[in-house]
This record gives sequence, C-alpha cells and structure tokens, in this order.
Amino acid sequence: HAPGLWTIQPEGPERTGSLLPVSGDTTIAFAPDGRLLVGNGRRVWWWSVESVEPRLSAMGGHEADIYFVAVSPNGQRVLTGARDKTARLWSLEGSERQVWKADHEGGVRAGAFSPDGKVVATASFDRTARLWSAETGQPAGPALEHPNMVEDVAFSPGGGLLATACGDGGARLWSVESGRQLGPTMMHRGAVLAADFSPDGQVLVTGSRDRTARFWTVATAHPTGLVLGHVDWVEDVAFSRDGKRLATAAVDGVRIWSVETGETLGPPLESSSDMWEVAMSPDGTHIAGSSPSGTNVRVWTLPPPLIGTLRRAELWVEVLTWQHMDRQGVLTWLDRSTWEARRAELEGLGGLAGSSGDARP
Repeated sequence: HAPGLWTIQPEGPERTGSLLPVSGDTTIAFAPDGRLLVGNGRRVWWWSVESVEPRLSAMGGHEADIYFVAVSPNGQRVLTGARDKTARLWSLEGSERQVWKADHEGGVRAGAFSPDGKVVATASFDRTARLWSAETGQPAGPALEHPNMVEDVAFSPGGGLLATACGDGGARLWSVESGRQLGPTMMHRGAVLAADFSPDGQVLVTGSRDRTARFWTVATAHPTGLVLGHVDWVEDVAFSRDGKRLATAAVDGVRIWSVETGETLGPPLESSSDMWEVAMSPDGTHIAGSSPSGTNVRVWTLPPPLIGTLRRAELWVEVLTWQHMDRQGVLTWLDRSTWEARRAELEGLGGLAGSSGDARP
C-alpha cells in the first residue's frame, strides 16, 4: 500500500482520504469523539473516519520527533512527548495552544492522563516516570525511579495506580498518591515495552521483547498464568472496551486475542510490516495500528464480531485477511470456495450485514 491512512473492511482494504506525508516513527491515539490523533516527525494530524480528510494540527512546538500523543478523557487537552526531552500539554478549547511544557533529562517516550484528567504521567529514557498536574504542569509527586529507561505508563481505571513498563524487564505498580511501589516487580525475560489495565482494573497486561504478552493480577502483582506468545517483540497492547479481547502490535502485525481462552482470533490483521502501536476507539468500532517505518497508519472497522462469540470473531478475521491460521501458527491462504463458505457462515451470524465486495487484501 502507498503511505498514508487506510481503512480496512472485511471485503478488502480501502484507503480513505488524502495520503499523509509521513516518514519516520508514527504514534497514534483515539480521542473520546472517535477522531484519531496521529503524531509524525514534529507534526500532529487529526483524522476522522467519517470526514476522511486529515487536518494538520497547530500542535507543532517540539524541537525533535514526537514519541507519543495522548488525549484527555474529556477530549479538551492533548499531551505530547518527544525526543527533545519535553512533555507538552495543549488545550483544544478555542484555538489549539500550548498550556505548559515539562522537562525530563531524556526523551519522553510515553504519557497518559489519569481517568479524571487532573494528573498526567510521563515515561522517559532518563529512567524515571513522573506525575504532573494537568492544570499547571508542576510535579504532582516524586520522580518514580527505575533501573533502566521507562517505555510506557498506564493509569488504572480508578486512577489510584500507575503501571510502568521498564527496559530492565520489569513492570511495576505505583501508588499515585504516595509515589511508592506496590507489590513485587512483575518480571519478563526482556525489556517491557507496553502496559494496559483491563476495564475493571483487576488485570494488567504487559508486552515485552521476550516475545510475550503476559497477564498479572493487580491485587497481588502475580501472574495469572495467561501468556500470549509471538514470533518477535510485543510492542503494544490494548484491551477492548468490554475487556474480552486484547489487541497486540508486534513485528508480525496486529493480532486480536480472546482474553478468556488466550487464543488468537485468526491470523494477524496486518502481517506485511512491523506494527509498533495499536489503539482501540472508545466506542469499540475501530482499531488503529502504526508502523515504526512511518509508511502507514491503518484503521480497521470492527463490526460486532469483536465483541461477539469466539467463532464469529475468528470468521471475521479470516474473511478480512483471506487466511487461516492453525493451532501451530501456520498460515494458509483460503481458496475462493473456502473463503465464500467462511463469508456465508459469518453472514449467517450477522457479521457482514450491509457489506459487499470480495477483493483480496
């Protein structure tokens, strides 16, 4: 595919809107209203699935490439972090403008808003995670020291906990109020690159360079026993709105998993390029992935199968990709008759109502 934004339907990929002149690393985040925020280089773009035309944002004050973008729960503010060692908060009320700038001693790799939007957390290559007042940009607690660079941060749904992913192979839970680590360090066999809480706050999932995504019980910081294996680094993780599905971004593309069974729901949604970020839209209807090569941001429409039965979801992915994956992870292309049979079964389950076409992706 050509560089730019693509939406992909079960009948095949269809690029939507103008091509984005992207190059280098690309970062993504959904806003509460369903718009997609895309950071690339020193620029930020807004993109709406409905309007299809990307809009260049005024949020362009960084002096080096942007590492992440995050949108506040009320959709009125945006947090960005960059290689220039700063995190910046922007107001979207009226014209887009910078509210404050906070400094780290290394590139700011990741960031997040607390559920109430009053606190933001940032993760940096300077081996710290930091909490800031979203209103003033002043520190909201002590620096959370780590033995290696901090790759990701995530607030619990209740806002009382912060999870950090660290290059030393450990994920940690911290009290937002006291700044103290709670429970043992949750260890992988490689750097931890991503973390996300389940919607009920009871489970934390982490993605690592050890080629796994692992599930942990938040109350004890002990593993649940569920491990999702990949062929290479797991770069990002994201729960679905109902907590029943998990999306992972890895070298072998974006995958959707059943949290209940730990099984992947068919082949990767995108297997032609490394995907390093994945995001679910707030209403659960879209999933977006971005690649470190800066060649594409892809958005997939997720009809009811994602939150339906396991079989329905498996069929949807197979019809989307024209591929079947066996339990050993071996991919095979579907011939037309088999694909049509899968599609008919999916239609019988209500999975493709109103769609048409049969182009291969």
